[in-house]
Amino acid sequence: MTSLPRRLLVVAAGVATLAALSGCAAVTAERSVAAEAKVASAPHTSATVTVVAIGDSIEHGRGVLPAQAWPEQVAASRKWALDDLAINGSGFVKAGAGGYTYSAQIEIAIKLDPRIVLISATRNDLLINEQALRTKTVQLLDHLRAALPHATIVGTSAVWGDTPVPARLTADNALTRQAVTDVGGTYIDLGIPLAGHPALLQPDHVHPNAAGQTVVAGVVNRALDAAHITG
Repeated sequence: MTSLPRRLLVVAAGVATLAALSGCAAVTAERSVAAEAKVASAPHTSATVTVVAIGDSIEHGRGVLPAQAWPEQVAASRKWALDDLAINGSGFVKAGAGGYTYSAQIEIAIKLDPRIVLISATRNDLLINEQALRTKTVQLLDHLRAALPHATIVGTSAVWGDTPVPARLTADNALTRQAVTDVGGTYIDLGIPLAGHPALLQPDHVHPNAAGQTVVAGVVNRALDAAHITG
């Protein structure tokens, strides 16, 4: 019997642990294992740039094909091996699918020991008490850095649609920026590239369609180039 690649075993073990705790890990399991299977045929060497994405439904690619989510597009264009761990509805505090917050994604990310971590601010925490959000965001970024001292951490602002940006989201983005930079990471302000372009959004005016995801990927790629982040 052919043995599974080491990183696939790590992801499967992490997902199994989370499933035992909450009883549901389908979203994370399907995406994580699919991402691993995509690169399993190629050996991982010191030259392979391994990346994880931590985020919400936008990073997960809700409503589009998995390969059309912006983290997948960025990884493909840069020839990075990506595990997209993002979970629909999740946030630093807000529980998403399966009852998972960003904490669950971070625990799997740590087991994968990536060279780069992409972590996004989210609109899902807008109704969370600001002090509780601040405490949890700082705690999770500190934990991520302590567990992955040599990883490049890249934070991004939340992707917004074509409605006015609430002041609270601006504050939450600033909080993410501070927490990321405090642990030596790089923060990317995506701006609002979808504003005024309803054709780039799905009917809910929240989630980018395939074309919108490509626009966001372009913003991220240009920012990564400007920051000289290649792996």
